[in-house]
Amino acid sequence: MKKKIFSLILSIVFIITLFTGCGSKQNETASKNVETKKAESNVIKDMAGREVKLPDKIERIYATNPAGTVMVYTLNPDKLVGWNVKLTEEEKKFIPEKYRNLPELGGWYGKDTTGNPEVILKAKPDIIIHVSAINDKEKSTADRIQKQLNVPVIIGDNSLLNADKTYEFLGKALKEEERAKKLGDYCRKTIDETAKIPEDKRVKVYYAEGLNGLETEPKDSERNEVLQIAGGENVVKSSSNKSSYGNTQISLEQLIALNPEVIITRAVIENGKINSAYDNIVNNKDWKAIKAVKDKKVYQIPQVPYNWFDRPTSVNRTIGIKWLSGLLYPNETKVDIAKETKEFYKEFYHYELTDKDLQEILYRAQ
Repeated sequence: MKKKIFSLILSIVFIITLFTGCGSKQNETASKNVETKKAESNVIKDMAGREVKLPDKIERIYATNPAGTVMVYTLNPDKLVGWNVKLTEEEKKFIPEKYRNLPELGGWYGKDTTGNPEVILKAKPDIIIHVSAINDKEKSTADRIQKQLNVPVIIGDNSLLNADKTYEFLGKALKEEERAKKLGDYCRKTIDETAKIPEDKRVKVYYAEGLNGLETEPKDSERNEVLQIAGGENVVKSSSNKSSYGNTQISLEQLIALNPEVIITRAVIENGKINSAYDNIVNNKDWKAIKAVKDKKVYQIPQVPYNWFDRPTSVNRTIGIKWLSGLLYPNETKVDIAKETKEFYKEFYHYELTDKDLQEILYRAQ
């Protein structure tokens, strides 16, 4: 009898052990499946097609250039760890005080600009954003930065035509979907609602760079994007200089022959002063043979806190489309640029413009 009881107990123990072991293995398998799915969910394909594993929490973000930095700032300024270049006093006016003095971290942009890994790593970014053209060169740059800093790097598209898609992508990556949709919708709506001007009715425009105004970006330059979307016709058709760094030279004689109807000038901030070719163009008698000068249609591109037309490229080019299309085609577009500017700075820059601010931004721009 005792033997039977003992055998029964052994059988029960065996069965319990067997099921417990199976259960443990099932739990272990289930746990591994959850971990695998979690790891897979943290892998994202960026806009250049690169697969990048993201951290679970993204609270500190560095961007390699102003295009990306401004996008991060517009999405959630509290996550931005620093500016690429220290803001000037003129630029600081249009940034809430909390963010004006974020550290200067440098970056990878321009002709000879390379970021300082030591300085960037001190800011402890969880992720790095590289908003650029989509090509092999930029993919290589992103891969190199990621390997050098051991921080995930994702690429977004810097094309104005894809600004809504870039916001959508960054919103998903940074878990800022709702905010990203709002900003992306604004960008898409701006492009979709811009008047479509027939080729034969487009206003002829010259884009003046440099202090003498005899440097420019031709029609086939990637820096011509705002003018193209706004419906203007760049009078300088092409250039042997295909560099994205720009500044194609032109002679005054060539420009007089091209005879633009409108001239827009790029300003730069130097030693606290905004300088451009505007004064030289409107006051120099040698320019008076040009129709735009005779008709008093020379304008200065709004510049602060970032340029509305060209470099440093940023989402400001979106309001630049509204400004320029309204300037070139007032009857077709009927743009209230004062109203549009206040709305844009409030939505994108988290800043309420005063009437004085507005006058400063639109100085010589109307």
